Amino acid sequence: MRVFYCGGGLPNAASQIIVDTSFLKIGMSMPERLCGREQEYGLTIFPIPRSCRDDDEVRSEWRDSIIDAVLTRIPLVAPALAFKSDFNYWLSNGSRIYKDQQSLEAAGAEHLAGSLDGILQEKATELILLRASQMVVNSRHLKVINFYKNNVGPGEDEIGNSIEVTYGSHHNYSYAIEKRKEVIRLLLNFIPATLPLSGNGHIYEVYEGKFVYCFSQRANHLERLAGSCTTAERAIINTREEPLMDSSCGLSRMHLISRDATRCELQTWLVDTITHLVLRLAEEGWRLPHRLTLKRPIADIHSFNTKFDLDYRFQLQSRSISAVEYNYLFLRAARQLKPLSVAEKKCLEEWERILELLKAKAVRKLVGELDWATKWFLLENQMKKWHFGLNSSEAFKINMEYHNISASPRKSIFALLNERGLIKHLVDPKMVQEMVVNAPQTRARSRGEFIRRCLRDNNLRRQLQDFDWQSAKTITKVIYFGGINNPFSSHTVFGPYDPNAKRHRFPGNFEFRP
Repeated sequence: MRVFYCGGGLPNAASQIIVDTSFLKIGMSMPERLCGREQEYGLTIFPIPRSCRDDDEVRSEWRDSIIDAVLTRIPLVAPALAFKSDFNYWLSNGSRIYKDQQSLEAAGAEHLAGSLDGILQEKATELILLRASQMVVNSRHLKVINFYKNNVGPGEDEIGNSIEVTYGSHHNYSYAIEKRKEVIRLLLNFIPATLPLSGNGHIYEVYEGKFVYCFSQRANHLERLAGSCTTAERAIINTREEPLMDSSCGLSRMHLISRDATRCELQTWLVDTITHLVLRLAEEGWRLPHRLTLKRPIADIHSFNTKFDLDYRFQLQSRSISAVEYNYLFLRAARQLKPLSVAEKKCLEEWERILELLKAKAVRKLVGELDWATKWFLLENQMKKWHFGLNSSEAFKINMEYHNISASPRKSIFALLNERGLIKHLVDPKMVQEMVVNAPQTRARSRGEFIRRCLRDNNLRRQLQDFDWQSAKTITKVIYFGGINNPFSSHTVFGPYDPNAKRHRFPGNFEFRP
C-alpha cells in the first residue's frame, strides 16, 4: 500500500525513544483507586489455507486453532499459570490472558489511578502477544498473525449482509459503593462530553456511500443509558455487578464498556486519571446542578461523534453549551478537590492544556498524544498527497492498521508514526519489559507471587481448587490476595478453607514470601 511506506509530508525518523520525564515523579504520591482494563483483540492471519477459503465453518475452526496456539505459547514468554483450561492463563505480572468465545482477550492487573502502571500493563500485554504469535508464525509456517487493539471490525448480520461489528475495551474503576447513584448520575453526563479525550478515531459509514471521520469507534454502538448486557443494547454505564472484591471493604467496581481502546500513552494515562477525579467528585459530594445535566445523552453521544465538530453544542436542561466548555465544568470542579496528589495535579495540568488546544482547534499539536488526532493527522496528510477520500481502500487501511500492535513500521501505522518520532512516550522499553513479569504494587503483586510459587511447586499446583482475582483455594487453605478485604495491599493472608463457608475471615496478617 503506497500510503504505508511513503515518507512525503511526515518528519524524518527519530533516532531514539524520548520519554517525557516530567511524568516519572508522579509515583511519589498515588491516589487510592484501582483501575484496570479488559481488551478483546481483533485478528488477521495470512495466508489462509485453501481448504478454509470457501467454507466459513472450516475457516472459523482454523482461526480458533491459531488463537489456541497463541495462548499455549504464553507460558514460554512470561511466567503463567493455566487454571481449569489450557486457554485461560494467569500471569505473574497480575494480568490474565484467555479465550472468550472466539476471540482472544486480556485483562490487565489492578493498578493505582494516576500511576504509570496502566500504560505499562497495556504495553506489556502487547509485547507478550507479539512474542507468542511470532512463535506460532514460525511453527505453522505462516507469514503473519496480526492483533488489533481497537473496537470495530467487519461482520455480517442475520441475513448475511456486511455490517460493522464492535467488541469491547472495558474500563474498570473501584469506587465507594454507598455513592453508586451519585457516581452513575455524574458519569452519564461526563462520558458523552469527553469523546475528544477518550476516542481513538474512526471512519464511519453513516449511510450507504457516505463516510465521516469520528472521534470514537465505540460511541456509535451505544444504545442506552444504563444496562447490564455487554454484547447487545450496550450502555454508557454497565450495571453488571461481579464479586471481584469483598463488598465489606466498602468498594465496588464501576464497569464502563462505552470507551475505546487507546494506543497513545498520554491518552491511556489521562483517561483513567481524569475518570478517577470525576469519581472522586461524586464520592466527595459534588453534584452537577440539574440545569447543567444533558437532556439527551445517547442522542448527543451519536451526534457529537459523527459531526466531528469541536464547536458542537450540547443541549442542557437550561441552555446549550459548547462541548469544550462543558468539559471545563468538570475540570473547574476537580481543581477544588483537597488534597491533591502529585499525579492528580499533573492530570489537571494536562487536562487543561488539552482543552485549551481543543478550544483553539490546534489538533495537530495533539498528534502523538490522542489517538483520534494522530490518526486524523495521517489520514488528512495522505488524502491530500495521494488524492483519495474517506471511502477509499487506502483510508480504510490506515484506519485499520493504526491499531495493529506490531512493532514493525511495515505492518503497523502506529509503529510507523512512532519510528518517525511522532508518538509521545511516558514510559521506556525497559519499564515495559519489567512489567512483562512483575505486577503493580496492589493485590496483583501478591497474586503474581503466588503464581510463581505454583509454577515451582507441582504439589501446590495440583491442590488448587479455585483461583480468581482476589483469592486462591487449595484443599486445606484459602490464600487471600491483598490482605483481608484490602485490594490496595500487596500482602497475602492465609486461613483454613471451609468449602461450606460463604465468607472467610482469617486471624493474623503476614506477607507471603514464596
